Order: sequence, then structure tokens, then C-alpha cells
Amino acid sequence: MLVEHLRDEFPEALDKEKARNVDLGDLVTLYKAAKKRFDADADFKVRAREGVVKLQAGDKEALAAWESLCAASRLEYQKASYCRSPFFVEMRFAFEYLHQLCAFH
Repeated sequence: MLVEHLRDEFPEALDKEKARNVDLGDLVTLYKAAKKRFDADADFKVRAREGVVKLQAGDKEALAAWESLCAASRLEYQKASYCRSPFFVEMRFAFEYLHQLCAFH
């Protein structure tokens, strides 16, 4: 479903050379849009199901689109994980402390 939605909305995501650099935006919004189309459009539903078969068969465009989704997902996960990590919290406090020191000089 998502691969076929990308085929229509983000065709550059189907190019292996560009796939990792495509900004897909918010993945939840992307999924909701694809799901809405899947539920409302019978032709899209058929293409989405056929797209899963293509992906499983190793179709190059489908794999490139999947890589775009994976890259976007990893990026969002890294952002969420980094912001909660003890290292980030410590660095944020250190930065704020330095910022306050600089403000007084």
C-alpha cells in the first residue's frame, strides 16, 4: 500500500539513486493518506496488493521505495531516541549552562 502510494505521490522515491534522500514528511500522515486511498479506491487496492507481490519478488522500483520508507523511519527513530538518551540530556544541560555564561559576558 505504501509503495504504491509513493509511486503516485513521490515518484522520485522509486529511483534507487534518489530513494534515500527523498523527504517523505511525517510517516503517520503518509500512512493515513495511503490507507484512506486503499479503503476508498478499488483500483488502488488492487495495485497495492500487486505492489506487495512485486516487492517480495525484488522489483527494483518497489525496493527503492521501500528503502525510502526505511530511511525515513530510521531517521525519525534516531531523532526520538537521541532526544531521550542520557547523553542528549547531559549535552542539553551543558549547552544551556554555557549559553547562560556567555549571556553574562
